[in-house]
Amino acid sequence: MRTLTYIGGLLLFTIFHATMIHAQVLPRGVGAVYMGSRQYSSGTPYFDVNGKPTTLSERFDMNYNGSFLRSGKAGTDLKKLYDNIRAFESVKGGQERTMADDLELGVQKATVDLQFDAKVLGFGYGLTDKWTLLLGIPIMRASIAADIDVSGNNNALAIKNRLGDAAFDELKAGLDEASRINRNTILSKINDEYKYKDISYWEYSGLGDLLIGGRTSWDFSKAKGPRYSLLLTTYLSLPTGPQYDPDALAQVPISRGFTALDITSDHKFKWELLTLGSELGGAFGLPQKTQRRVPVGSEVLITADRKVDVNWSPGPETWVSAYAGVGTPTYQATYKLGINEDHPDTFSGPIEGDYDLMGEEASSQEIYHQLIFTLSTVDSYNSNKFFMPFIINLTGHQSIGGRTTLGKRYVELTFMTFFKTPAAARDSSKTGDGVAMNTRSKKTQR
Repeated sequence: MRTLTYIGGLLLFTIFHATMIHAQVLPRGVGAVYMGSRQYSSGTPYFDVNGKPTTLSERFDMNYNGSFLRSGKAGTDLKKLYDNIRAFESVKGGQERTMADDLELGVQKATVDLQFDAKVLGFGYGLTDKWTLLLGIPIMRASIAADIDVSGNNNALAIKNRLGDAAFDELKAGLDEASRINRNTILSKINDEYKYKDISYWEYSGLGDLLIGGRTSWDFSKAKGPRYSLLLTTYLSLPTGPQYDPDALAQVPISRGFTALDITSDHKFKWELLTLGSELGGAFGLPQKTQRRVPVGSEVLITADRKVDVNWSPGPETWVSAYAGVGTPTYQATYKLGINEDHPDTFSGPIEGDYDLMGEEASSQEIYHQLIFTLSTVDSYNSNKFFMPFIINLTGHQSIGGRTTLGKRYVELTFMTFFKTPAAARDSSKTGDGVAMNTRSKKTQR
């Protein structure tokens, strides 16, 4: 649940989606090899629940004052300390604002350094002239270095003196302990009492979620007017990446954690050098059992004894974008504006807890724009003007808004080339947005 980079799964990787979108509808017996690399920039903003941009580190800053302790976010022990002071003062006929509200235990500042990059190897094969099989193998690398520091005023002992000797022993002992809050005591509490793993460093390098799918297209072009085509891509996302660890505060959600069906439709209009289009899609996950720490309320740290097997029904993921491109069959520049959204999950389990909050925390939204440059030699190859067919895409991506998600800024480079198998028809040709693979004989090529 509450991890240092619970960013709504949208780092989950749109590179998966890009793998399938860049793939073409291939003629029968024609294959494609796709390679992609995405490099993320650090220091991007985190968009909070209200869409306000902050930093990832600021998300975990905490001011241990009276109102924060009262909220329960500082944990049950400090919430109990606050309540004990209020209870003691009520017995003494305290004012509406009590010494509990004046309590200050310092300010926690976090530093979080997230590094991430992704690579993907993909394959396509034209099963028929209308259906192409697709396989995506993502390789992920992510690391987090995190630390905290506590500074500022701590008036716990001053509050203890103001309460006087009449304060009961539990209250005085609680204030003594609160007066010693610092970096080491908080880290010790995280590791020893709450049984979380060390937050100082986490890393993963290996396989992401495997993708297996297919693609087809329809061309509705008429003799006159714009050319309209519809491409439909669907694939299964298999949870072959690392699974969520309820004992790790610092982790990146590399894997969705469940099997999902993804469907995307790409609607494209073309006039000479101009292309306009839109993409609509969604992902739907299968319910399953998973292990989670179940919160009582909004506490940041959840005790280890609340780690149980729960029922998990992933909420749908949706995406929509519009794009405009200009260029020739060889060179093209495209601008895209889009929204990705993870909708709330549903949890239930064997113990009492705030399962609704768990589901809400799994939701997020990202608003982004992209600039894409494309170089294609496919037409040149088919007209005997180039020796090799390939498509290169260079994409710049930046988040411009969102909700409960880490903004993303990355550069992605992809390369795709094509080859014929013995099953390829001698006269392969495609309409629509497919790739026409020239089947020249050696004599013709000379």
